[in-house]
Amino acid sequence: MTHVLWQGNWIIRTRMVTGLILFTYVFFHFINLGLALFSPAAVEAMQSARQIITRSVLGGVILYSALILHAGLGSVDIQDSQAG
Repeated sequence: MTHVLWQGNWIIRTRMVTGLILFTYVFFHFINLGLALFSPAAVEAMQSARQIITRSVLGGVILYSALILHAGLGSVDIQDSQAG
């Protein structure tokens, strides 16, 4: 039995996966900003760890692909809902 999050066609599943990728990126970005309330050293450590992933070629391809796919499929969904 599949989980309710993974039901639906490939468009719904793709938007779910890309949304989770973008959510994870934003979550760690906000965690990094929140660490500034405690210690600049903690911010630097988190920033260094986060940039290893986000500034790599593979990380950039994954993030930008997720952004483009999520926005594109979202606009198609909005357009379809307005047409019908």
